[in-house]
Amino acid sequence: MRDVEKIHGSLCHIAFVYLDGRSHLPSLSNFASTFHGDEFLTKYSPHSLITDLKWWLVKLTLPGISQSLHPLGPLSDLGLYVDASTLWGIGIIISGEWAAFQLSSSWKIEGRNICWLETVAIELLALFLESRGFQDLHLLVHSDNQGTIGALDKGRSGNIYLNLAVHHTHLILMATSLIFNTTYIESHANPADPISHGEPGPAGKQIFPSFKLPDELSSCFVHA
Repeated sequence: MRDVEKIHGSLCHIAFVYLDGRSHLPSLSNFASTFHGDEFLTKYSPHSLITDLKWWLVKLTLPGISQSLHPLGPLSDLGLYVDASTLWGIGIIISGEWAAFQLSSSWKIEGRNICWLETVAIELLALFLESRGFQDLHLLVHSDNQGTIGALDKGRSGNIYLNLAVHHTHLILMATSLIFNTTYIESHANPADPISHGEPGPAGKQIFPSFKLPDELSSCFVHA
């Protein structure tokens, strides 16, 4: 247990520099919790832990990794809203334009829940912004799911599917130098809420993705 805790603590400490490494930490913290405080207990490492440690091993051998300290810049409110519903799908609004992703019947498996779906909505928003050339911006994003907001702020989640969505979102943000300030909005005030329940937005304002859905999401939606 002490070995796991020490490795986890060290990696948490340097995750400020290795931002994409934050989503490779939950397997360590989850494994540490299985000891239930008994430092004399011995356990076999699960496959997920070995996979993440191999990722860290490769990452830490790369030279010249750094992270700059710089001001965030002014927070821009471009009218970015996301919402998800397990009854229909995902709704996204970007500056008055809207996109909808309807769920397929095969999306729901163990581990995929509403919090995962709300986090995927953020990932899809990031893909939209990347495809439209947005970069070097500090953006306000509205979501009505506190679990999603918390996972994005921490950069990780104990849920493997949610963690993957967080990981992919942060990779997009790192590549585009975008920073999301995700804030809570109540469902009744979220303009993306009706869209996520299958109600179309304003006529002539619908936008369609020009990007390819990630492989793990391609079977989750009937159409976009």
